[in-house]
Order: sequence, then structure tokens, then C-alpha cells
Amino acid sequence: MDAKSTPRIALMISGLPRQWRRCLPTQLALFQNYAFDVFFHFWDVVDEAEKEEIVNLLQPRAHQFETPRDFSAADSDPLLQCDAINIPSRMFSQYYSWRNVARLVEPYLNDYTHALRSRSDLNFVYGIEHIIPQLKPGDILLNWWNEKLVLSDVFALGGMQPIYHFHTLYDHLHEYASQILFNPEALLSLHLHRNLDIHIYTEGFQYCYVRRAHMDKYTDEQALRENPGRNKWLDPEIFTAHKNHFSHTHGEPGVKYVNDFRLTQVATLVKELAEKSKNGLSKE
Repeated sequence: MDAKSTPRIALMISGLPRQWRRCLPTQLALFQNYAFDVFFHFWDVVDEAEKEEIVNLLQPRAHQFETPRDFSAADSDPLLQCDAINIPSRMFSQYYSWRNVARLVEPYLNDYTHALRSRSDLNFVYGIEHIIPQLKPGDILLNWWNEKLVLSDVFALGGMQPIYHFHTLYDHLHEYASQILFNPEALLSLHLHRNLDIHIYTEGFQYCYVRRAHMDKYTDEQALRENPGRNKWLDPEIFTAHKNHFSHTHGEPGVKYVNDFRLTQVATLVKELAEKSKNGLSKE
């Protein structure tokens, strides 16, 4: 039998090692009937004992803990058409980590038929293994963001080449920035649509959620109901980072803007949850 006829998956994880003790076991449990290997690039923000725990859990084929890089120059880059709220340096950091986990996979690309793009704080509630046989080599599956306008970067499942391409966004940032708003979802949408060999499939069903710090006592059902773009504003680290950035760039008006933006997002989140409860999706 041709090795390519039997799916083999590369689980590609990147970013900061957040919420990993709760979330990474749900990712390791995804593939019960297919062989898979783990690759990860994490920013080195934990001590040696915790790094050893992560490696022991994931048993990666290749991995890297890298000292965080300073991408602050991006925050004043005149070539970037920044949107109203995202911080360029945080985006550069994320995309750099994507690119580096892809580099770890590069020597082994031909060993895999499929790949999953993930992050350490992604908690899977539902299985995705049943989707694998439906995905052709050029297919990629992800979710819509913002009412089917742009694509979400939370997770992606697909053929090895499309997922590898997904991770190379960092290489094209300035090229894309000259064409569109420097916004995460807009950049990813352009990046994927420009590759005509990729067939994009989208789905509204939520297989997983980003586990935030405020979710410690949540059930999975509660967590799935919260929009991950809005509930991040309940995260003190994210809120503080944005206040500091906009204070630096716009002074007190910038701080007020972030405070007001957060209040609007949280109010919208509460409204969305009330609507879901009214439609029979209550948390009880």
C-alpha cells in the first residue's frame, strides 16, 4: 500500500504556552485511528521544569522554545495600514511562531498527508478525525470570523501543503500590508485566497474553544458559547497590553479608547449570550 493512501497527521502548535495542561491533552486525543506527530514552537516564558513537562506530554518529533523577540518596531511601521485595535508587534510575534513551527516540519513534509494548525490554549470538545477522509490534498477547513466576512485563524485542518502555506504568512506581511488593512483575519483571508491551489472550506460548527483565564469554572458548553474575539477582553493580560500600546501611541485618549472598546465588546458578548439563552441554549 502506498504510504500516502493512509493518513498521517502533523499536529503543529505555536505561540505562548498558555492553559496547556488543560488543553493539550484534548488535542493529543483527537487522532485515535491515524498516526500523528507533534511539532511545536513556543516562546520561552516558562521555567525548565515546566518545559520538561510540556515535552514529556507532547513527545514531539521536533520542537523549539525560543526567547521572545522584540517586534516593537512594527508598532510604528509607516507601511502598515493598522486597524483600530490590533497591535502589530503582537501579530508579528504570532506569525513568526507560525513560521518557525513550519520550519520544524519542513524536513518531514513528505511524511504527512494532513496537518492541524493549533495553539496550546485550544480546548477541543468534539472530534475532528471523521473529517480527515473527506479532505483532499489541496483542501483546508477553518471557521468564518465576523459573520462570514473573513476567515478565522483559531485553528485549521487540511492537507499538508495548505496547512504549511497557512503558516508562512509571516513571509508576506509587508507585501500584504501594502494592499489591505493590517488585521489578522483580513491578512489570513488574503494569504489563503491568493494560493489558487488551495480549496477553502468553512464551517460554523465549533469543535473547540480558546480557553481563557476566566474559564476555570466553566463547563465546555459554557465556554463554547463565548465568542473568542470578544471574551479575550476579559483577559487582564490582553487588556493591559492594549492599554499600554494605545497609551504610548495616543496618550490618555488612547487609554480611553481601549477602555470604551473593551466595554463595548463585553456588552456585546453579554447580549449574545442572552440571545443564545433565549433560543434554548442556556448554560444550565
